[in-house]
Amino acid sequence: MKFNFKKAKLASLVIALALCFFAGNSYPMIKPTIVKLFETMIDSFSSSSSSPHYPNLAISSVKVLPNGRLGIGIKRDSKGNKDIVGHVNLTIPFDTFYKRTTISIYRFDHTKQRFALWEKHSLAQLDPMKTQILHFYQSPNCNYSFQTEKTFQGTDTFGIILESPQPESRHDDNHKLVELTSTTHKRQKKQADLVITSVSMKNVGRYCYPKVRIENRGGEVSDKAWQGKGAVLALYYRSLPTQSWQTFVKVKFSEFDPGKRLKKRGGTITYTCDKAIDQTYRFKVVIDDDNNILESNETNNKKELYLACNAHAIPGSRPPVLPKGKSKPAPGKIPTTKTPPAQRVPSKTIPIHRY
Repeated sequence: MKFNFKKAKLASLVIALALCFFAGNSYPMIKPTIVKLFETMIDSFSSSSSSPHYPNLAISSVKVLPNGRLGIGIKRDSKGNKDIVGHVNLTIPFDTFYKRTTISIYRFDHTKQRFALWEKHSLAQLDPMKTQILHFYQSPNCNYSFQTEKTFQGTDTFGIILESPQPESRHDDNHKLVELTSTTHKRQKKQADLVITSVSMKNVGRYCYPKVRIENRGGEVSDKAWQGKGAVLALYYRSLPTQSWQTFVKVKFSEFDPGKRLKKRGGTITYTCDKAIDQTYRFKVVIDDDNNILESNETNNKKELYLACNAHAIPGSRPPVLPKGKSKPAPGKIPTTKTPPAQRVPSKTIPIHRY
């Protein structure tokens, strides 16, 4: 005959109850001790007979990391199974555990005076390669930790909830409420990102003036770019690929952008050179040529292209000189000075090299 452990334990519990009743009535002095013993037996019986042996998943730790993120640890053990020694394996398939186990982080919203979902991750999102979670699934008494994507400053209250389709021996450690203070993290300012968006030509009379449009697509530019030597916009040219680059013009930020339009994100300015060309040249345009500005992207500060002037100059004539400081002349006010005699106007053209 097959031995039924649960029925035997229930029978022993009934006998113990009868003995406790008899002893308590016969010996009143020991009645409190007998009642305590009986309550312990009831608790042991209910915990082991009401549910099978299941593993226990728990939130083991929540702390603030130096980068201002939350570091959250989860663990698995055999707590809650009082009558066994050793480890209890997970009972659901790995893929089910991997895809459907989630960790939700709630942050207290002081404006609305309630908790709002801050982040939520499944184990599949936290470990796409499955290596760490597979080890966690296979190894009893194992720990797994991760950090949040978001950061915070100051003192905040967080609620963390671990949810899994895996049956567990206990659930009181699947959630944790903590108040944390982040003092080591300082929010970094977004770095500037100066971009040369276009390089074109401005026709004035018979000559062509290179025109450069610049935009700040990042954070704020430091005032140091406009102070002292500061930052520089440079244009270089050459007529043949085998020749070395020659300086066409170098102009400081304080000269072509005195109003600091490039300081803020989204700021733009168009600078028109005061030197002209009358044929085709290869140009290289560089913003912040000396790398005085810290930027998030240094690869979009340079542009190379051919610039061609379609106007035909009168042989021996000189182009008009645009007034300095006029980064973008207003419509209708572009200088149209008549060409003076060659000997009375300093040359502002680059040497002409025919192909």
